Amino acid sequence: MNKDIHVITSTFFSIKNEKSGYEFQQGTIQEVYEYFEKRPEIQVDTETQGLDPYTRDILTLQLGDASRQYVIDITTIDIAEFKPLLERKDKLFL
Repeated sequence: MNKDIHVITSTFFSIKNEKSGYEFQQGTIQEVYEYFEKRPEIQVDTETQGLDPYTRDILTLQLGDASRQYVIDITTIDIAEFKPLLERKDKLFL
C-alpha cells in the first residue's frame, strides 16, 4: 500500500521508506487547501507533548484521507493558517 505523506514544515526534506512503501514529501499550506477543496471528508488527528490535550502543546496536526496525509509541524507552522479549513461547514471531519 503506497500512501502519499506530505509534511508541512519550515525545514525541507524528501524521504522514501523502501520497507514501508511510504514516501514523505515536502508540502505547502496552499497544497493542503487545494487538495481538500473538493473532498467532502477530512480525517483529523493531533500529536501533543502529553496526554492532556487541554494543557499540553500541540506538536503536529494531521489532515488526510485514504489516499494522502498531510503532517503539519505546528512547532514551525502557525496552526491558525488552517483555521478557515477547519471551520468549513461543508466538510465532515473524522
